[in-house]
Amino acid sequence: IHQPRHEVAMLFDTAMLMTLGPGRMAYSGPMAGAQAYWCDRGCPVPPNVNPTDHFLDLLTPDTPWDRSDDFVMAYEKYQLPEIRRRVSEALRCPGLAAADMLATGGQAARAGPCAVPFGAQVAALLRRKVRLTLRRPAAL
Repeated sequence: IHQPRHEVAMLFDTAMLMTLGPGRMAYSGPMAGAQAYWCDRGCPVPPNVNPTDHFLDLLTPDTPWDRSDDFVMAYEKYQLPEIRRRVSEALRCPGLAAADMLATGGQAARAGPCAVPFGAQVAALLRRKVRLTLRRPAAL
């Protein structure tokens, strides 16, 4: 999703932000922690600015606000080692083979933190967007 409204973005559990052209990972973590992460890197979100706009402005190469290289390096230094550790740990845990998951209808694969199917998540966001639009039609 590209630059959602702040209210919608705050509904996300996790944000993955990449630079534009070429796509390099710059942030992967809880959406609720993104503003603090940016602030810790010397780029606090200015008052009255949509945080997602601010994040993407800083990740767009060849703009006056371009800090994409800094955020890619910060990701590689601060976030990537933890992600690699967690992946390595998860790979050591036995799990179902793909054929077994298909045989169970995917139910066993939904036992983790993302227990709601993607379609249900999109439907919930769409219902919320419709409600917000009906409350403030001028926002269109």
